[in-house]
Amino acid sequence: MKKLLLLIFLLIPLSAHAAGVEISPSRLHVAGQLGDEMSAEIVVSNPTADILLFDVYPDDFADSISVSPKSFTLESGERKKIQLQITAQNEGRLLTTNISVLAKPLAESRFSANTGIKIPLTITVASDTSDALPAWVFFVYLAMAMVILYLLSPYARRKKAF
Repeated sequence: MKKLLLLIFLLIPLSAHAAGVEISPSRLHVAGQLGDEMSAEIVVSNPTADILLFDVYPDDFADSISVSPKSFTLESGERKKIQLQITAQNEGRLLTTNISVLAKPLAESRFSANTGIKIPLTITVASDTSDALPAWVFFVYLAMAMVILYLLSPYARRKKAF
């Protein structure tokens, strides 16, 4: 039992320290119309005691997704907001990719494996609806049709006779 507790005590801090990167939110979803500029934001933080160098980039659609800043350093406990600008280029589609965040220690003298996180990004591109009728016009026509059908129904004619 003592060996098990010792093993758990030793492994828990190592697994939390090995992550080396904290990101929020854990997934992103943006929606827009063809040609729109959409934006999203992620917050990257360094929970380790080391100074880390971070690289942020999209796995796919690099021509449609820009990241600012792409590379930066964070000291222990520091946070940084990263801006994503997305240009919708494919109409009526659902695009999925990942935003990769890689961290490596700034001091090359220490042996440490690089760590990273992939944040799922979903981009919904709606069709341009400028030629379509506004929704309220549809509901007005629907209400008028219901009133006309009611007035023409036999139930309405019987009700008037009384």
